[in-house]
Amino acid sequence: MLDAIKKAYRYYFYRTYLYTLSRWNNKKSIAIVFTDLSMAAPLMLNFYTLIVLLHKFFNIWFLPDYKSHKIEIFIAISILGVIYIYLNNKYLINKLDDIIHEFKNEDKKSSSINGWIVAIYVIGSFAAFWGLGFATIGG
Repeated sequence: MLDAIKKAYRYYFYRTYLYTLSRWNNKKSIAIVFTDLSMAAPLMLNFYTLIVLLHKFFNIWFLPDYKSHKIEIFIAISILGVIYIYLNNKYLINKLDDIIHEFKNEDKKSSSINGWIVAIYVIGSFAAFWGLGFATIGG
């Protein structure tokens, strides 16, 4: 199961990279940056969902008050961003040629399965984010 998730994540990177590459006139560096940003959004939404679930069900709130800890929150978010960029660079961007070679000649069936795994992940991330966001607003 874990291998399927890893492969689907690499496929997500590959398809997003090809899409942004076509939109930015084959400029590789811009495509990599936009791919990285578009992949960070569902990950951060899942992180937010985890925080809200811990707070709602277990009454665990490990985030400080925003008004009195603005600098600390900024530093923590910056550190999380750097860790994400480092890991994404290490496991995806540095292996871009291998990933392109892996999926270039893939058959339709496995491509469709990977696409559905990615779609469920992204749609589930946004649905959980909005659902829990509205649930916290309501009480």
